[in-house]
Amino acid sequence: MLWLSTVMLIYTGIQIIEGYLLTSLIHQRAVSLPPLLTLSAMLVLGALFGIAGVILSTPLVAATRVAVLRLHVDRLALENASEIK
Repeated sequence: MLWLSTVMLIYTGIQIIEGYLLTSLIHQRAVSLPPLLTLSAMLVLGALFGIAGVILSTPLVAATRVAVLRLHVDRLALENASEIK
């Protein structure tokens, strides 16, 4: 019975590492999101909306990041460019 508990603990530990750490690193490379942002979004949206929140967290954060960069950062760059001229 002790071996069964040990196997279950090892399996659970591997799943936690894969689910949170490895997935965040893969998302970072795939959509250029910082791992901390991805992990935070998974935790918050998972706590609020359950499994649907975890599944939708990365696409929502990626879309929000792109929108902020396009709308806010590009606008600031244009304003700075016009001030320089």
